Amino acid sequence: MVCNPCSARLITAEHMLMESKMFAARYDTTEQLRDGYKAIITGLKIIEKNPVINRKGKPSFSRPISNRTRFTFTYRDASGEYYITSKNLPINPLKSFTVEAGFNSTYEATIFTNKPGSLKLGITSASFNITYFDLIHASITVYRLKSLITLQQLVGWTYFLAWTLSFYPQIILNCRRKSVEGLSLDLIVLNVLGFLCYSIFNIGLYCIPMFQQEYFKIYPLGVIPVQLNDLFFSIHALIITLIVVIQCFCYGRGLQGVSTLCRIIASCMLIFMAFSTLLAALNFITWLSALYLFSYVKLLVTLIKYVPQAILNCRRRSCVGWSLGNVIFDFIGGIFSIAQMFIIAYNCDDWGNVFGSPTKLGLGIVSVAFDVFFFVQHHIYKQQPNVPIQRDSVREGGHEIETPLLGGEDFENDAS
Repeated sequence: MVCNPCSARLITAEHMLMESKMFAARYDTTEQLRDGYKAIITGLKIIEKNPVINRKGKPSFSRPISNRTRFTFTYRDASGEYYITSKNLPINPLKSFTVEAGFNSTYEATIFTNKPGSLKLGITSASFNITYFDLIHASITVYRLKSLITLQQLVGWTYFLAWTLSFYPQIILNCRRKSVEGLSLDLIVLNVLGFLCYSIFNIGLYCIPMFQQEYFKIYPLGVIPVQLNDLFFSIHALIITLIVVIQCFCYGRGLQGVSTLCRIIASCMLIFMAFSTLLAALNFITWLSALYLFSYVKLLVTLIKYVPQAILNCRRRSCVGWSLGNVIFDFIGGIFSIAQMFIIAYNCDDWGNVFGSPTKLGLGIVSVAFDVFFFVQHHIYKQQPNVPIQRDSVREGGHEIETPLLGGEDFENDAS
């Protein structure tokens, strides 16, 4: 989160306000300009088991300072690891400062930036020791251009909107045709499982204090990696996918059914989810670990869910029933998601988040690659007549029987 910047000015030594022999941590947002770079303070983060709530509703704590005390600044990266040398710091090191007993003024220090990057700025003192003192910090982000911050936010909302809208063309198409023939039921089953796991993960980290407390035990300087738009998207996607499931039961689907392979994969995922929950209930793993195991199910679903639809289109030699609008919106969302990653990496000189953790980038590329493949299929098959799913004829006991190619025998009797 990047707050609206103020004009360049002196800022306090991480706004450590010393007044009336009391130590207090104060929130603020500032910007310091130098050599084209801008440093944004996103605010102090204070974690205390029983914090005192000040008049503004923000947690803080205080303790009398009876003696002359010297404070030193600390510098940590995004993961909370201390910088060994100052060579890689995005800001110039700040000088230590001494507070006299009874000091009631604001100590001010100027932050000078020297390159893009981010860090956690905190303070420490050998003679001043209070609980969780090392958790007082401010997140500083130094970026190249303010305009890229605006562009980054615009791109983020664009892919969020595109992915949100991508679910509706398929629903509208199903309603107009009164049929889901041409839409892979394997894809729908996998989507339900994937968005269920994604919703559980987001609800857990965003809404439930137990998961948040476990997260901060592991990442004491971290930020909850789930925002409100993530929560909305996952729940919305799950609801829309369940509506498609209802359409599959209400509308005709020809000879299509859920394949045996998909049933096996879905069953394994459900067993894995149940086993993870059991391990957490028996205290073999933490509930947070179980939550992350659920998220891995979502990652796997994202990798494989489009394969059944691509195969179905090839076998039918047609994309009738598979919405092109869905593909277009998904493609736009994927492209803008990847673009945002590179904008942030360039503007903050943080390429490690792109190439150091390739999961998000890899999933985005896989999704876009499938969209391109679907574009090609729509172009190739748009002039060809729809080929219905064929049956293989075999003889058994002198009688000819027919079996569907896609293994949909369990749903055949329900087809309308």
